[in-house]
Amino acid sequence: RRVHGGDVSCFGAMTAPVANFFSKRLGDENLPAALESIENGVAELWLGNNSITDVGAKEIAKSLVHHDLTKIVLSLNQVSDSGVQEIVAAIAANGRRVTELNFHRNRIGPSGAACIGEYLLSDTCSLTKLVLSENRITSVGANEIAKGIRHGNGCLTELNISGNGIDSEGAANIASSLTSDRCRLKTLNCSGNPITNVGLQHFLSAFSNPKCGLTTFGCSDGSIKMEDSADQLVELLRTGQTRLTILDLSQSNAESSVAKLAAAVEAFPCRVTSFIVEGECAQLKFALHKSRTRVALLDKWYHFCLGRHLRVGGSSDIQHLPNDVLELVFLHCMK
Repeated sequence: RRVHGGDVSCFGAMTAPVANFFSKRLGDENLPAALESIENGVAELWLGNNSITDVGAKEIAKSLVHHDLTKIVLSLNQVSDSGVQEIVAAIAANGRRVTELNFHRNRIGPSGAACIGEYLLSDTCSLTKLVLSENRITSVGANEIAKGIRHGNGCLTELNISGNGIDSEGAANIASSLTSDRCRLKTLNCSGNPITNVGLQHFLSAFSNPKCGLTTFGCSDGSIKMEDSADQLVELLRTGQTRLTILDLSQSNAESSVAKLAAAVEAFPCRVTSFIVEGECAQLKFALHKSRTRVALLDKWYHFCLGRHLRVGGSSDIQHLPNDVLELVFLHCMK
């Protein structure tokens, strides 16, 4: 893959030309020159960690006239609602087939989320992956995203709205969108939101609906007390009513419900292949092993950010974990 603007070897295998300006300290003042340097044919633009504000977002929007990008990464910047509106409007106006937008850890609020939700309703929308983790969209913004999922063209398959202050009301709206005839979501990360057990129960109810096609779900948050929802989750897993194969319930106080969960995942026809919880839950690990389900029992998330010290059943050895579990754990740490 041709690379413009820097080395990206640390990000793994690449398949399309990318303009990589990740962590180049561009700021708004140096961004126009960087955008001018992009060669024709570049498919992806990576501008993460560059102190870009709405001023820079406007410059990015202007550049979309000249480049037919499929992926735009603006993580770890300072873009707010008006900047998002500029970029989304430019994508729509120029008929660009952008399939991935990454706004992880910016300053996006409900208005920016509403703009994206409206774009999801467009017949020309081609977004398959949307990352809005660690912003400020709240339940108001989540409701607008839910409308886009419920009534859109069904292109979106992966959504990350973790760490956005979304409560049980926002969770209820997102959950209800999962059973829409137009919804095609396969991966949803709602971790780090105070949805409580009320919100979790809305999701569990949606998962039992045959219209819900979700296979990966992240809901790691301390506001959830698993013992209050364990019976509903157990019934869901035991009867195979859900398509879920990867389930992240770390930080949800699951220790007291280990026996129930272990029995459920052992039962046929449970589809779960990777179960991520937190702590030293040996009983659950044994049950998952018997049913050929992979489990990551996690302690001290910050250690894994360094790619080391992941505890599995009390051990720090990670060599037996499959790539899909490792990838999900890494994404959880970086969400």
